[in-house]
Amino acid sequence: MKKEKPIISFTDTAAVHIKKAIAENPANIGFRLAVKKSGCTGFAYMPDIIREAHEGDIYFLDEHGFSVYIDPTSIDIIKNTRLDFIDKGPFEKQMVFNNPNVKEQCGCGESFSVEEKK
Repeated sequence: MKKEKPIISFTDTAAVHIKKAIAENPANIGFRLAVKKSGCTGFAYMPDIIREAHEGDIYFLDEHGFSVYIDPTSIDIIKNTRLDFIDKGPFEKQMVFNNPNVKEQCGCGESFSVEEKK
């Protein structure tokens, strides 16, 4: 595991939501974000509250006071993403990824593509 400068950031609303989820279990160590190939457009976000880091994860302490772990193969895809959390009631809660690297998104918003590096 390698400590880095912050790669992603969080709105205050997202940070409160994540900190609350981490605090639900004393074995939780932080928040992890990765992407995987998925959907009709290419990639899907894989946010998770974790109890242990994956080998090779990059980590940093967020300004809100919780540990963030990033899958190293996802860094170029999610770098500079800002996470928000929308809570419109008991059945309308959603993590929102404001990712400047996204080239296009599928209609349902579940998958996205990024500009390929040359």
